[in-house]
Amino acid sequence: MPANQLLDSAAFTKGIEQSCQGDHAAAVASFDQALQLNPNDADAYGYRCVARYRIGDRQGAIADCQQAAILYLEQERTKEHQYALKMLRKLQE
Repeated sequence: MPANQLLDSAAFTKGIEQSCQGDHAAAVASFDQALQLNPNDADAYGYRCVARYRIGDRQGAIADCQQAAILYLEQERTKEHQYALKMLRKLQE
């Protein structure tokens, strides 16, 4: 596995762990790092969306959810795409 993929995976995993521990601001920073290494990581956008929502950044959450939906569609991940659209509708209420 290339070094960037390893770093991306480590940052992504760290972000999930931080979210699970309730440290959503730190999780956003970790997902930022993962996305710098891999800007096409739809899952990182999806998880960062949730973390941003939990720290009160509704607009950031909406932007991330939109980007996740676009990437899921491009990657032909239909189930995840539908979930992102559903979440986007809830965020925009």
